[in-house]
Amino acid sequence: MSSVILNALGHSADELSKMVQTSLQGGNGGELFMTGTRHFSQTLSNGILQQPSVALIKGGSVRRINGQETPFVVFDGFAAHDLNNALNLISKVPQGKAPTVNLTASGIAPKTSYYTQNDAFEGVELDVLQAYVVDLLREIDSYARQQDTRVANVDVQVAIAGQDKLIVRADGRVLSEYRPKCQFVVNVVLIEGDKKESSSENFGLPFTYTELLNARDDLRAMVDRCIEKASNNLTAIPAKGGDDFEVVFGPGFSGGVVLHEAVGHGFEGDFHSKDIASFQGKIGERVAAKGVTVYEDGTVANARGSYNFDDEGNAPEKTLLIDDGIMVGLINDELSAAALNMPLTGNGRRESYKHKPMPRMSNTYMEAGNATLDELIGSVKKGYYVMELNGGQVDIVSSKFVQNGTVVREINNGQLGAYVKGVSVAGKGNESYKHIIGVANDFEISKNGMCGKEGQSVPVTTGQGSMLFAKGALKVGGSA
Repeated sequence: MSSVILNALGHSADELSKMVQTSLQGGNGGELFMTGTRHFSQTLSNGILQQPSVALIKGGSVRRINGQETPFVVFDGFAAHDLNNALNLISKVPQGKAPTVNLTASGIAPKTSYYTQNDAFEGVELDVLQAYVVDLLREIDSYARQQDTRVANVDVQVAIAGQDKLIVRADGRVLSEYRPKCQFVVNVVLIEGDKKESSSENFGLPFTYTELLNARDDLRAMVDRCIEKASNNLTAIPAKGGDDFEVVFGPGFSGGVVLHEAVGHGFEGDFHSKDIASFQGKIGERVAAKGVTVYEDGTVANARGSYNFDDEGNAPEKTLLIDDGIMVGLINDELSAAALNMPLTGNGRRESYKHKPMPRMSNTYMEAGNATLDELIGSVKKGYYVMELNGGQVDIVSSKFVQNGTVVREINNGQLGAYVKGVSVAGKGNESYKHIIGVANDFEISKNGMCGKEGQSVPVTTGQGSMLFAKGALKVGGSA
């Protein structure tokens, strides 16, 4: 158990547990949630070193569950008197008229963490850390410019963060952990004549700064991919649109972002409790093609979206959402599970101590299939191979989506053709996925991703193997 926050408050775990239980005894549940986050980032933009960003953000909140009502008090810092004031305020909130809910807990945090508990900064002084990071940024900038004379600009950023988290639940349980995170972002611009193209790569994973520094081969490979993608797009031709294309999505983030947005959000329990979900009332029904199996899994080792316990203090689970095309489960926090009389899945997440938890995805992925990518492409008479998506719009209630392709190739009679630009793909998550006709065995889970919902952002990942949608399942927009 991380003792940083307890030490700052001057309380033992037992003392704090009794204080919280006393404060929340008028409700059905709730928790004290506290975090302390240290952050450092440094950017090199077009060879110019920017001012570093350094921050230490700490504070907490107390939530009491009164039926479906959740009074909430926020305080900044770790001062004991601010905590005491918050506990006193929440204890005086009237019970209210909301009906009592029967809350359940999903177990305890794992004995072994899903990611390292080592200090992201490894105890080094800030000026020493900054020197290491600046050397890395300049090395990456130089490497990119050496690879191609058309490289006109390179932006590269490193961000390092570490967070102590403490949760004290109304049932008396006390949980704490430390979570490190390192993020690397690179964007490369190529100019050839009057044409300009850019491409970016990024990842954010729970490890320490030395692990980042030792991953130089991986970082250079990211630069290589940026240059390759931008170079290919310099030769790209305008894309044709229509509703008679088959579409192959590449593995990992490419098709995974569509899965997350157009399907995953429709499985979040709060939307179902409000009767507005795109997959409302479809449990037990076919919502995807045979062979499509989807999990929401907060237990993937070293994944960006994983956690040892959610922000209500419940253990994450590997939750089956779609089984061979049939909808079988939902993503729930304590309130949605109670409202729907469904299992709690440990998906109560929040952006910070200033926010209330709600059902959120963590790592959402489709199981690998048996086909190969070559087989999927080889079966397409007329279509597109979408290797990268960036940006788009999704209506969570209807599951209608439009996603913009940034790296796309034509497929003609089973052969990859020219790179194209201006491709968009549109569909409806609760219909289009019934028309998947192939999933490949090249499964990947992304190393990047943020999910926004109701003004809150949380880290997530998504994944799958390459997949093929039948002709007409998606409407393709073009620029020709």
